[in-house]
Amino acid sequence: MTNNLNIKTIYCPRSGLPLAQITNLCASSWPVLANFSQTFLHPIYNVSLPALISKLSSQIICLENNSWKPESTAEATELSLSLSAIMYSLGCIVQDSRNPAPSLPAFPVSIGAASRVLHLASWYFNLTSQRLTFPQYHPNTVDKNLLWQNFSAYLDACFTIKDEWESGKKKLEAEESIRLSQEASKEIRDAKIKIKLDYIKVWAWIDTQISQSPKYPVGRRETLKTLFLRGNLEPENWIADDIDDLSEAVFDLCDQGNDITHFIRQRLNGIRDALNNFYGSFTLLGGIADSGKDSVLVSDSETKKEKEFFENFDNQLTEMTELPPAPERTQFATLGLYLKAQAQHNILSRRWALLQSKRA
Repeated sequence: MTNNLNIKTIYCPRSGLPLAQITNLCASSWPVLANFSQTFLHPIYNVSLPALISKLSSQIICLENNSWKPESTAEATELSLSLSAIMYSLGCIVQDSRNPAPSLPAFPVSIGAASRVLHLASWYFNLTSQRLTFPQYHPNTVDKNLLWQNFSAYLDACFTIKDEWESGKKKLEAEESIRLSQEASKEIRDAKIKIKLDYIKVWAWIDTQISQSPKYPVGRRETLKTLFLRGNLEPENWIADDIDDLSEAVFDLCDQGNDITHFIRQRLNGIRDALNNFYGSFTLLGGIADSGKDSVLVSDSETKKEKEFFENFDNQLTEMTELPPAPERTQFATLGLYLKAQAQHNILSRRWALLQSKRA
């Protein structure tokens, strides 16, 4: 509560949001207001679990359609409130009487955890026997987690309990049945993700979470965004270390264990395959350039494809009196572009040496 002459503001003891203002009409004292304010909760904490699940599902769809960007501060707060209310409804939060500080998850934490909280709450509500209990989550000033900074690790523990519960209740009879079930589940899951998600929205989900770390300022995030969106189309601009950097950012700062991170892993694996194919071609080209063949002096064994490839280099050679200098790293924006130019210069040098020897 805050004082303003004879007016006091009452705050929700769970969320910390302001709820009402009361004017003192009887005297200058407030005899029972302190106790009263501790039971004065935000209305969302009186909403049933099914209604909260429905509300959170709608919020996730709206945010996803808007690339995970809230239209207002109120929309961001509403998402955090929904997560908090579901956690209280599940009996997962008990405020420490020694440190009853109100709390709400920060918005980046909320969008990262929203889908997992929705899945967990829906699963729990549909249990035929709800004797299962999840561990307590304790936001407080002592642990410095009033913004729920460690909430992702807590959800990992909840899903471990869920998996153990399911494995004990629903054992399949044979290993073959388990394998077929997993393959079918993965196939359905992959198809669902590909239909539901697109790269722009997924990047917005990533960016909102990694932007909280000073390791990823705006410029660095723009670079990682380009890699995520176009890495498979422009492999010459990147190296494997770039993919490792993006993987590290997602692993360290984004909520894990949901469909979106599964989609992200697939995407990064695809970009890595494109890079491997691109840089693998340099080895092939180098081998061809060293093979002793020359499209200026065509041999019968040279293939049509090789002729077409070397024709461009040989056309350059006919106009040259000397080789250009080798490319330098500082001339190129990325290491990938530099390696590409270096490979082309190496081939040109070998063709030049071969042509000079033939002329001699």
